[in-house]
Amino acid sequence: MTPWKILQVAGALALHAASVEAQAVDFAQCLAKSSVHTITADKDGAYQACLDGKEYTPGQAQKDADHAAERKALTEACEIRARVAAASGDSRSSVLADCMAGAPYSAPTRLVASHYIDSFGITEVNSAGGVEPYASFVNPNSKSAIKYIRLQMQLYNAVGDVVRSTIGGHSVGTLSYTGPLEAGKEPDGAEWEPIWYNRSGHCVTVTAVSVEFMNGRRESFSGKAVGKALAPGLANDCRVR
Repeated sequence: MTPWKILQVAGALALHAASVEAQAVDFAQCLAKSSVHTITADKDGAYQACLDGKEYTPGQAQKDADHAAERKALTEACEIRARVAAASGDSRSSVLADCMAGAPYSAPTRLVASHYIDSFGITEVNSAGGVEPYASFVNPNSKSAIKYIRLQMQLYNAVGDVVRSTIGGHSVGTLSYTGPLEAGKEPDGAEWEPIWYNRSGHCVTVTAVSVEFMNGRRESFSGKAVGKALAPGLANDCRVR
């Protein structure tokens, strides 16, 4: 074979290899384009149209399948929105219906508390005379979670007199709550084991409150200022009238 013939054969082989490579690229690209279709007939039609260099219009079956997929995705997203809304006090069914209809959702505005103690009192006086107090807390500070709340309570009997524990002799007990307690959350309650032992224990008042935040800030209330730490209208008086 002459050198010229060898060059001709080599050139032909190179052109054939380039053509095969180009076809492989075309096949891969068309396969990727057709893979978006979920109906077999549409996949095949889209693939062939791509190889022929033509635009492909999905058939009705594919359009129906696409619509069903979109509807399913919308339903799943709306179900999530409805569950979140229900946790905030909204009607789950109403939010779901509005979402499916394309209506925007606005979460209810939650009023931030202006106090730390939402409620307090005595859970029970047990059979041994142990007085078990309780309290529930909220966080009005949107900048930091509460780390600790410490409060002092004083014990009274049913006629409004201060009484002391038969064990330890104290009338004022110190209680501690451990967070974290975020702002805007539902009141978080705490119950304690007996702080006093006195079967005549009937009522308690809060005499001091200390709040420590996760960012290191502290607030303290004592005397008349204790009222600022209590929910509006929350009684802090055991006197009998």
